Amino acid sequence: MACDLVHVDTILLPRLYVLVFIHHHTRLVRIARITSNPVTTWVTQQARNLSMELAEQASAIKFLIRDRDSKFTASFDAVFAAEGARIIKSAVRAPRANAICERPIGTIRRECLDRMLILARRHLEAVLADYVEHYNAHRPHRSLGQRPPAHSDATPPTIGDAHAARLRRGDRLGGPIHPVPDGGLSRADGVLATHRFSAPTRSRTCRVSLQAAGLTGACSGDSKENGRDAHYEEEMRCRK
Repeated sequence: MACDLVHVDTILLPRLYVLVFIHHHTRLVRIARITSNPVTTWVTQQARNLSMELAEQASAIKFLIRDRDSKFTASFDAVFAAEGARIIKSAVRAPRANAICERPIGTIRRECLDRMLILARRHLEAVLADYVEHYNAHRPHRSLGQRPPAHSDATPPTIGDAHAARLRRGDRLGGPIHPVPDGGLSRADGVLATHRFSAPTRSRTCRVSLQAAGLTGACSGDSKENGRDAHYEEEMRCRK
């Protein structure tokens, strides 16, 4: 596993800290707790809570990757060392050395936190709980064969098993995220499912392409043009 502390600035100025864990093999993300004062005793307690949660699972942790933040003390390492895990510290001032955890943190920021105004701690808890549930149970991952982390062992459905209603765009968190329900379609038997995430203030482009036996379908939020070139130009304009 890998862990890191993430700070989130609220519109009322207080800064909140979130302790994030991710399992490298399954890509499952766990949000420990949220606090405005991440002292060493609080961080150690979150490690104990996670250790008790993982004790009920069959897979044991062999390594824990973390940075050299002063909040991660010897008591924090001792919790995982008691479970037989080896602590691996990243190099000093080298955030890319902990890329396993930095990548999902960047995804959470780009797809969720950068598109919303956070009021307070309870608001942030509700937002992250909804997004992490989407991340683990619905969002496809390329390293898992376009399957979500919670269903990484399941066989992805083909175009013959997919119902038309499941291909419609859904909304989460009031609109910033527009996933395809179930997140189940993947690159299998000629099926290609593409999920697009866009901010509500920009031109929404949500495209689902199905390529099987010459069948191709596409849907666009605000764009009235048709064709692959029009979709490509609209996407490039939104990115700029």
